[in-house]
Amino acid sequence: MLTTATAIESLVKADPTATGDERKAILNALRGNKNTRPKLISKRQAAEICDSSTKSIDRYSERGYLTPIRFSKRKIRFDEDEILDFARNGISMEVL
Repeated sequence: MLTTATAIESLVKADPTATGDERKAILNALRGNKNTRPKLISKRQAAEICDSSTKSIDRYSERGYLTPIRFSKRKIRFDEDEILDFARNGISMEVL
């Protein structure tokens, strides 16, 4: 018997447009994998991914385009998935 979960899993695995990371994230969410913590990266790493400066990353954060994770005044990290999404898609219309 085909369940909704198995149908979704089959579709995700067969989708040629989905990247390996996207497939993994969808399947983990489908399975309810609770061990998926965000990978945190530095501001400099975020700037490299976005092909911009650390000052630009500061501006994007101030304007609400990116969400900084603050451990202290000087120790700031970003969710790598959010940065990758931002680098691929730019500013979301939801933010504006």
